[in-house]
Amino acid sequence: MNRIVEFYEANHLLVLIFVIIILGIYFLSIRKDRNYIKTSLNKKVGNNKQTKINVELETQKEFMEPNIYEYTATRFSFRKATIDIMNENDVLYINVANAQIPENEGRFKITKVQIFEHFNNVIESITYQRDGNYNYQKTPESANQFRVFTNPTNQGKNWNSKLGIYTNIKGVETLKKSKRAQELKSKGFSVGEIAKELGLSVSRINEYLKK
Repeated sequence: MNRIVEFYEANHLLVLIFVIIILGIYFLSIRKDRNYIKTSLNKKVGNNKQTKINVELETQKEFMEPNIYEYTATRFSFRKATIDIMNENDVLYINVANAQIPENEGRFKITKVQIFEHFNNVIESITYQRDGNYNYQKTPESANQFRVFTNPTNQGKNWNSKLGIYTNIKGVETLKKSKRAQELKSKGFSVGEIAKELGLSVSRINEYLKK
């Protein structure tokens, strides 16, 4: 014990410095731990805040009314300028009217998501990317699931291939054939059978039966 006292009296300054260093290291470690905990809490709060913001944005997006876009063409087509500005759930109405092939006509309702799901080959095609427009020569079967209805404005009209437009049915004989075609169709006759019965082409019968 005496030796300890003698050592302290002889080296008390050194002992004091050593104690101060130890205490300094201790307090620095505590401060570092507190900063780490604070930083971790801030990150957690920040992440929770960001998650809340993301959830709110997704919720707003989910309940947001979709925008409606529409254009009319003589063929079933996709226009890049219109599709590019659409949001995922926005709706596009494609009206096909005055088509050379009557069966191509109709009104189609499709969202941007559905366009990319069912017509991604069109979106990635050179024609679409380069020209900004893609036209089908014939309306594809895959489009029929999005058909709202066929073009009603041409019901009861004839396609005039020379003029390139629909004209009103003229003549008593033509009207009789049109009516007869409707009657046979209602009885279950096929278009081919009706065409054979009336001595007309299948395309002409389709025009008479167009709805």
